[in-house]
Amino acid sequence: MNEIKRNLKGLLFISPWLVGFLVFGLYPMGMAIYLAFTNYNILQPNNTKFTGLDNFTRMINDSLFWKSLGNTAWMTGAGVPITVIVGLLIALPLAQKMRGINVYRTLIYLPTLVPPLVVTLLFLWILNPNYGLLKVPLDFLHIPSPGWLADPNWSKPGILIMIIWNTTGQVMVITLAGLRDIPRHLYEAAEIDGAGTWDKFVHVTLPGLSPVLFYNALTGVLFFIQIFTQAYAASVGGSGGGGSGQSIGAPVNSTLLLSLNIYKNAFVFWQAGYASMLSLVILLLSLGLALLFFRFARRYVYYTYTED
Repeated sequence: MNEIKRNLKGLLFISPWLVGFLVFGLYPMGMAIYLAFTNYNILQPNNTKFTGLDNFTRMINDSLFWKSLGNTAWMTGAGVPITVIVGLLIALPLAQKMRGINVYRTLIYLPTLVPPLVVTLLFLWILNPNYGLLKVPLDFLHIPSPGWLADPNWSKPGILIMIIWNTTGQVMVITLAGLRDIPRHLYEAAEIDGAGTWDKFVHVTLPGLSPVLFYNALTGVLFFIQIFTQAYAASVGGSGGGGSGQSIGAPVNSTLLLSLNIYKNAFVFWQAGYASMLSLVILLLSLGLALLFFRFARRYVYYTYTED
């Protein structure tokens, strides 16, 4: 009886989270899976019919789907290594003990506190090829300012720059915590064995940081696959499309990510059934890549560093 009471108390304490997960997590996910196999239209919900694999067939033959998948792969493939490596390179000197080091740590972390939409609006001004802040040093160096968000060749790098500025501070803090957890005696032992700075970095620092680097890479992949705010605001506000729904993913669909493709089909064309099928792609991609990462971690991630 006492054990039952304890279990009931435990369920009572987790019930707010459990109800929230069921209502805002599991139910929407189940509905998205169901709608993916229907012709559900937001404006005509009463005409919904089960269509089987029609949405899947349409997706496979949709050139915009492959375009958005390629754009998402580009952003993920470029963004994850850059944020992880830049965060590591910044954390290494900030891990040293010196006067005023906390000021530098705070300054680098501060951009993380700025909402993504505000960051995007800020960079719409900075990257403006006509009067942007970045135009000044480029003109001084006699380098022509690229079109950035209005140029299909520069739009994705432009979005990537603002994301890296906004997220590197968080990666740095996590990496810094990992550096501080590596036992000092391992470096001392390496010095006794004649190891130099590079040898200590390769054979002590990197293995000791492997759980943190794994975490940063995994969360980075999941983040970049689902990017929405920066790409939406940049494509609508920086492409010269006048802010219309048709300008989403502009210029020339160069910023049309999977998340934007889902939004465009659901809330511009009102084809929520097809949008749900596209959302399943993000779900399956996230699950598949997460499984690959954990399989990779079994071999290359070390959890043996302790102060014993």
